[in-house]
Amino acid sequence: MMKKMLTVAVTAGFCGIGLAASLVLPAIPLPTIPDRVFKITDYGAVADGKTLNTEALRKAVAACRAAGGGKVVVPAGEFIAGPFEFVSNMELRLEKNAVLRFSDRLELYGAQPTASSDPDDAKLKAPITGAGLVNIAITGAGVIDGNGKAWWARSGKKAWANGAGGEMLPRPNLIEFTKCTNVLFEGVTVCNSPQFHIVPHYCDGVTCRDLKIIAPSNSPNTDGIDPSNSRNVLITRCVIDDGDDNISFKARRDANNKNTVPTENVYVTDCTFLHGHGVSVGSRVWSGIRNIVVDNCTFEGTAIGIRIKSARGRGGLMENITYSNIKMKDVGTAITINMYYFDRLEGVQPVTPETPIVRNVKLQNITVAGARTAGDITGLPEMPVTDIKLENADIAAETGMRIRDAREVEFKAVKIKAGTGKPLTVEKATVRGIENFGDTTPDAVKSKRKR
Repeated sequence: MMKKMLTVAVTAGFCGIGLAASLVLPAIPLPTIPDRVFKITDYGAVADGKTLNTEALRKAVAACRAAGGGKVVVPAGEFIAGPFEFVSNMELRLEKNAVLRFSDRLELYGAQPTASSDPDDAKLKAPITGAGLVNIAITGAGVIDGNGKAWWARSGKKAWANGAGGEMLPRPNLIEFTKCTNVLFEGVTVCNSPQFHIVPHYCDGVTCRDLKIIAPSNSPNTDGIDPSNSRNVLITRCVIDDGDDNISFKARRDANNKNTVPTENVYVTDCTFLHGHGVSVGSRVWSGIRNIVVDNCTFEGTAIGIRIKSARGRGGLMENITYSNIKMKDVGTAITINMYYFDRLEGVQPVTPETPIVRNVKLQNITVAGARTAGDITGLPEMPVTDIKLENADIAAETGMRIRDAREVEFKAVKIKAGTGKPLTVEKATVRGIENFGDTTPDAVKSKRKR
């Protein structure tokens, strides 16, 4: 049986706690799994890389359920399968050299959507799903391969190249658990998802540790881990190298288009991020996101490092967010807090329940070398981002940082070295602690003043 609780201590600032304080994360329950074993080859699965083993896999899961739970084991070899569902008190264990590769026969995953379909409404089956479950786990030293190439060819940049007009056709996520409690992902390699790799949705008590998540850097929307409307989540010692957000915290609406539970109490520690778009808050944040800590992580070659993103029409409250002890090398944009994710409409707009609100963000102990740009802190004129603190940061980039439509921003022991242009420009913002940066007026604003 697995241990029932997991307690982790990190050093970080959080909800007013200083850097010197040790943050003890709340105990996150781990699943309790019976010791019974159900090996899929005992139910007819064939490891030839050709046979479709969906029914054998489902039979093993059914036997697990009938017995009251246990370990469904994938032994060494390459097994092809279609979608299947988890049951409570179940662990899917992939032994060393085991590969569970999902079929590229798209019709197995449900009705094929058209270009006009809303991706969020598409009735596509994820290869691995579970809903309303307790005590579930995916563990081992093997590989889960989403075989996403056939899906990618119909979406994004590749669709443009193929003459499909660039439509983002809906695709399933690889692993999607909804309204589940006590969830563990440990040790496995998860790769090549059609879309997002791991999505805990409305879950409570999720642990992701010692994972490798891999997809080509140009694969569309292949986020690594996306906690959505979930709470009490720990992500630790993971390596994520993908084509979109390495991690993204989201808070969607429910099926009735109403705000529901926020994403809260999420802790990301001791992870390495390679290709991808960094650790992101947003962009869909209608139900709110709060109490996020990202600590002691390394970004190397990512397009973006620290990212908080939303837009008019996708907004909610994002608060109590800390990134600390972060090292970046050769990233594109080091830090971006930007409320113009896709909306470029300038000028003051009416404030609505969908206007994004960002407050109480702490960026502490940040080291950046070789970035293309230091980044930006950009709110909306009708709703500036507030209470942003950048402390003990050393950033080297080709271009500097821009701050606009922000209030109560504070720099403390911050160095920004820009290869060209000003290291820092400030417009329509209040920023303390920037006396050493000299003139921070944007050149465009200065030229207007001269006229």
